[in-house]
Amino acid sequence: MSSMPTRELPSVLTHTDCQETNRIVTRFGGWKLRPDDPRAVPARYVLSCVSEDEDGTKCGETSRPSADVGAVAEWARTHTWLNQDHRSYSLDAASVPMVLVPEDEPA
Repeated sequence: MSSMPTRELPSVLTHTDCQETNRIVTRFGGWKLRPDDPRAVPARYVLSCVSEDEDGTKCGETSRPSADVGAVAEWARTHTWLNQDHRSYSLDAASVPMVLVPEDEPA
């Protein structure tokens, strides 16, 4: 059985005036990740075809940006229908500010 590598922990920082240690208080419980600002512009999705032709060249065609995942999925179905061997895609979403909050926020 291998043991976990050990490392020296940093010394605890103290206030210079009262010599008390800094503490961070967190509470246990459920947390959820949500968009930071509900009024923010929704993510825009783009699908890129990453399939390769027989000669090894990647297709590289992309869908139009859309806030509707169903619209980019429909583009992929159409692209595969037109190019029978193209079935591999990469989903890229725009950067969306997110925040981690407690499930039950204190009153």
